[in-house]
Amino acid sequence: MRWLVVAFAGVVACSGGPDEQVPDAGRDGPPPDSADGCLGCDAPVACQPWALETRQATALALRDDPSPIAGRTLRVQVDVAGGAFDEPAMPDVAIAGTTATITPRVFALQGGPGGGPLAARRVVALRLAAGTWTIAAPGAASLTVTVGPASLRPCSAAGECVQDCDCDQAAGERCLAGAGLGGPFRACAVPCEVDRDCGGHGSCQSIPDGLLDACQPEPPECGPTKACPAGFACQAGACTPTFVLSSGSRHTCGCDADCDPGLRCVGTAGTARCQAVCPTDGPWCQGAHVCGPASADLGGLATSDAACAFLGE
Repeated sequence: MRWLVVAFAGVVACSGGPDEQVPDAGRDGPPPDSADGCLGCDAPVACQPWALETRQATALALRDDPSPIAGRTLRVQVDVAGGAFDEPAMPDVAIAGTTATITPRVFALQGGPGGGPLAARRVVALRLAAGTWTIAAPGAASLTVTVGPASLRPCSAAGECVQDCDCDQAAGERCLAGAGLGGPFRACAVPCEVDRDCGGHGSCQSIPDGLLDACQPEPPECGPTKACPAGFACQAGACTPTFVLSSGSRHTCGCDADCDPGLRCVGTAGTARCQAVCPTDGPWCQGAHVCGPASADLGGLATSDAACAFLGE
């Protein structure tokens, strides 16, 4: 079956069916090193939409606990051979038997500049049942991981966390493994890849002698010296979308300039629509919307996976 990662950098081009009539979701937009326009080009890029494409991985490594157990999040680092003008997209995770296959994906500008290779890194969070697993990614040597049985200790018992159920899962917390001056430890924290994954509650940090890629209350996601991406405004330290999506704003397009600021023109030429795209599976959407596959969009206007889908009222 196919499933998404558990709760767990770009060029912008120039410029249907039944859909929800309530406001749709926004997103954080591209990372700070991405900008509107043709990066490093001498002439504008022709008006083209973006397409979701796969990329090869170059290496896999465990990010956390070398001895995982069932019921606790295990994170895998995926090194990716990307392109200089790729926009990150949610990786695809497919489970078949005892094999978990992670396929890196990007949004690539159709007919855009090549830009040469650019290494990237993704952190994918998994929760696997007890057993011996193969973790694979196209292009990389696979990992063999033995997941032990779940702990018999009651959830939320005193002491450091053992399983995710010891943490505030509704708030996105998971039981993550770290390494400190005193040795290995586990702690409840929200795993992250980018600041937006923290939902405005601080930023994504890797603490020396502590947790890697986990949300910390400081520094905030945005502020006087840390701007939000196009289409978002900083409110009380959090990037908040300044646009809404609806059947009106999710219209057909030829390129990004046809869309509201912060949205991407995604799909094939002639059928592309303005979308709120998702670099990760974090809180890029608001209201009754969530990052996911196009098939989950009850509005019927999603032209790609890894975009905000309308889940219904």
